[in-house]
Amino acid sequence: MALQAIVFSLALAMSPGTDAQVAQERTLDSGDQLASWCIDEMRARYAARGITTYGSAISHRVEGNSYVADVRLSVDGEHRRARCAVPIGGRERFASFAPEDARIR
Repeated sequence: MALQAIVFSLALAMSPGTDAQVAQERTLDSGDQLASWCIDEMRARYAARGITTYGSAISHRVEGNSYVADVRLSVDGEHRRARCAVPIGGRERFASFAPEDARIR
């Protein structure tokens, strides 16, 4: 029984859907790409909660072997910030997203 579970797990991990997802995943090759990803992630999280955003500001830099982006959106008349980071050449799944607003964590 345990052997069947292991075989099933391996077959699932090697399924075409998993490979297709990785193949479609974007590599973040610059601080600008990370900043765009970060602001899109922030807007999407607010939109999922029905919160309107407007205006944005972004900055990015290299810190060690990572890109770091600081983004800002106007929400409910206030500026809300988030910081994102990813290893240089890393894929989207390795990017971190750290918003200051607890509603979108």
